[in-house]
Amino acid sequence: DSLNEIRSDLKNQIDTSVDQVNAIARQINELNQQISKVESQGYLPNDLYDKRDLLVDQLSQFANVKVTQVPSGGESPDIAEGRYTVEIVTNTGDKVTLVDGENFKANQMEVSYDADGMVDHFSIDGKQIPGSAISGKLQGLTEAFNKDYPDMLDSLNQLAYAFTQEFNKVHQQGYGLDGKNGYQFFNPLDGPDGAALNISVSDDIVNHPDHIAASGNGDSGDGANAQHLAGVMTGKMTIDGKETSLKAFYGDLIGKMAVNAQEANRMADN
Repeated sequence: DSLNEIRSDLKNQIDTSVDQVNAIARQINELNQQISKVESQGYLPNDLYDKRDLLVDQLSQFANVKVTQVPSGGESPDIAEGRYTVEIVTNTGDKVTLVDGENFKANQMEVSYDADGMVDHFSIDGKQIPGSAISGKLQGLTEAFNKDYPDMLDSLNQLAYAFTQEFNKVHQQGYGLDGKNGYQFFNPLDGPDGAALNISVSDDIVNHPDHIAASGNGDSGDGANAQHLAGVMTGKMTIDGKETSLKAFYGDLIGKMAVNAQEANRMADN
């Protein structure tokens, strides 16, 4: 459930970020109209300039932007900043107009998901921006949603599957308090897919705790197999085609998650 919550939270962040981009675009467009009226009468609305620049700074956190000044006309002073046309600049250098300063229009950004629920593309005024081409915070969120999360889930599934397989193998070699062996501690899994979500202790163990195979020879005072079970965490095994240990594999997974999080923050900051 926690994994599904992470995925749901990432999607909510993407949707909310798109809403914020649109809200900022509308505010810039409104300021363009106010600024144009004041400038055309020969005045400089410095307070409105500051508000608009602050909004552009906020917008630039979500994606790379390019600002082009459009003269207001009339009796505008030579140093008037004019209206802003704001374009979203993709990683491939393409530009899509978000705020049209020439025509006083704020175009709306939308996000589309494919059949698998992944971000397919963003669009502005009918022009598509592939999910892989968006920049800034939206890029970080999209990569986390489309790639980092699925990769993390796949690794956790591989980990869970390898763990249940090895733990059951060692457990079957030991003896419970009933003097018998061959019991599986976890319910068998068909494969890695969904393993992290479906891992569960077998009913045989839940209903009969005396079947827990702590003994290595069947003696009630022997705990040799309990030590072997504890050693599963550090013992060598193959996980996702790699020779490693559960502890090392999990450590690498956590490290990659930290690096991905830092990269996502860097994209937002830049």
